Amino acid sequence: MGIGKAVFGAGELITTFMLGAGWAINLTVAEFISRRNSGARIRRPCTGS
Repeated sequence: MGIGKAVFGAGELITTFMLGAGWAINLTVAEFISRRNSGARIRRPCTGS
């Protein structure tokens, strides 16, 4: 937020947009990590009965 305020100024609307952008970035990164790790599970072949 410090860099955003230095670049865009300090205002209530700017702060709101910066917080929203932070949430969007965090959700995107979390989703990326979640999807990347879901394919790493070990799959064992079915042995059958």
